[in-house]
Amino acid sequence: MEEMNNNITLTDEEGNEINCEMLDMIEYEGKTYAVLGMEGSEETGEVAIMEYVFGDDDSDSDDLISVEDEKVLDAVLDLFIARYEEEDGDAE
Repeated sequence: MEEMNNNITLTDEEGNEINCEMLDMIEYEGKTYAVLGMEGSEETGEVAIMEYVFGDDDSDSDDLISVEDEKVLDAVLDLFIARYEEEDGDAE
């Protein structure tokens, strides 16, 4: 798998900027989810999962949408972890 190195900046509800790195894109039940590493979370391994919505032909920007469904969050996180455990096993 090709390693991603996409740094992005999100803006929260209060207008605060949050620097993130897009770690992976996961397909689940017909939708695409972005797995984001938040700045400063390298030690904790904490990630954020957001739905990635591709812009249409009229818009050249894509959107990230918060995911509220805990089952979806858990499933996407499990797929992300499995993918990286598999890669670690291949490297040995």
